[in-house]
Amino acid sequence: MNKKTVLFWCFAFICFGVVGCEVWAGQALQSDTVDLVVDYNTGYPGHFVKMRMLMKNPVPISAFDILMTLGGRQELVNFATVDTYMDSLYVVVDTCPEIPDSVCRVDTCYDEPDSICREWDYFPVRECHLDTVGSLINDFERVSCHGDPGADTLPLPDSCKSVTVFAKTYEDSSIPPRGNYDLLFEFGVNLSCICDSDSEKNVWFLVSPGFSTLSDNIGMPVPFKFHIGEQGQLDAWWSVAGDANNDSTVSSADIVSLIDYLFKGGPLPCIPEAGDVDSNCSVNSADIVLLIDYLFKGGPPPKRGCYCPKSPGARGKEDDFELFEN
Repeated sequence: MNKKTVLFWCFAFICFGVVGCEVWAGQALQSDTVDLVVDYNTGYPGHFVKMRMLMKNPVPISAFDILMTLGGRQELVNFATVDTYMDSLYVVVDTCPEIPDSVCRVDTCYDEPDSICREWDYFPVRECHLDTVGSLINDFERVSCHGDPGADTLPLPDSCKSVTVFAKTYEDSSIPPRGNYDLLFEFGVNLSCICDSDSEKNVWFLVSPGFSTLSDNIGMPVPFKFHIGEQGQLDAWWSVAGDANNDSTVSSADIVSLIDYLFKGGPLPCIPEAGDVDSNCSVNSADIVLLIDYLFKGGPPPKRGCYCPKSPGARGKEDDFELFEN
């Protein structure tokens, strides 16, 4: 075999190998799809709950930008906000012609080299609860969780219905391919003080495909799918009868809470039915007497109340509570 023949086959082998590798990589990215799942969980109304986002990835993952929103009873849950800060952005406020006229809202527009008026715009940013301990992104270079801003003035209302989780690792590292679901991160939500009489007590967590992206270790986008079903759901429990201060237990603190509400102008119990311990469809001093009798004199246990001023369809006194007691 002469020298020219050897060079030809070497060149062909190199070209074929490179092209073959590129084709294989492209096919892998097209055919392999990442699975995202939010775990099912339950929580007590008025309390903080952690939800788990799990991932199964047939290809390496080095970065993602995931937008989560709420479905079902959105009013039952808010994403937990740990901090709020003001950020700024240099935005276009007006575009002027070559000769300024009354259309321009700022006089400095004419002095701009491109005849575009700009100014700093300040807006609130919600930093949301995110826990990555023991997760696949525990050692990522950058991790953040921001919620929707809500109002454009402070203080913000306690309402956060969507969050964006961003994560990026170093260029030479990534989450290796795995065939099982593993923890990607945990996020926090706050359950509202919903009435026991509400029949629908679940909310869904959805990932928006149009505003979410995942990237592999060379920066190429990776397709993904998000499962909806029993996964991705949070169900609210029924209240604990007699738990007027919403700490999931019945104690002397509940007596203090009722006294504070009835005689000192304090707040109504988070779940009013929990304070209606004699189940006469009102929260009054008789409920305090029943709790004292139960806690200190061996009296009968609290009953599940029927008083809930926020729900016009609240159960009546004659309703059967056996299902809810169980």
